[in-house]
Amino acid sequence: IVDTSKPLAVRQEVYMFYGSFARCMLTMFEITLGNWMPPCRALVENVSEWYMVFSIGHKLIIGFSCVAVLTAVFIQETFKVATKDNRIMLISRDRVRRSNAEKLQALFHWADPENTGVLSYGAFKSLVEDPDVRLWFSALELDIEDT
Repeated sequence: IVDTSKPLAVRQEVYMFYGSFARCMLTMFEITLGNWMPPCRALVENVSEWYMVFSIGHKLIIGFSCVAVLTAVFIQETFKVATKDNRIMLISRDRVRRSNAEKLQALFHWADPENTGVLSYGAFKSLVEDPDVRLWFSALELDIEDT
C-alpha cells in the first residue's frame, strides 16, 4: 500500500480489501463464506503470486472443512427439533401410511391380472410365498407370518 512504485489504482484495490484491521476481517469473512476470488486476485495480481497458496489453502481448510461441519451441525439440530415436534411427526407418519397403502394397492392390482378386484386365498398364498414379495413386506415392516 505504501509502495509508490505501484500505480495508485493498484494500491487502492489492495487497500480496499486489506488496508485496515476491519477491512481485513471483512475480507476474511468474505473469503470464508462468500466469493473468495476478488480478494485473492487483488493480492496475486498486485502483490505476489505466493498469496495464491494462502488463499487456496484457506479456502480448502477453513472454507470447505469447517464451514461444512458447522452446516452439518445446524442441519442435524434442525432435524432433531423437527422429529420432536408432534405435528410434524404425525404428518410424516401419515405420509408414510399413504405411500404404503398406494404400494399395497399396486401389489394387489398386479396380483389380480383379471382385474376382478378379488384375490383368492390360493393366489394370495402364492403371492406371499414369493421371496421378493416377502422382502418387500419386510421393508414395509409387515410380518408375513401374521397373514
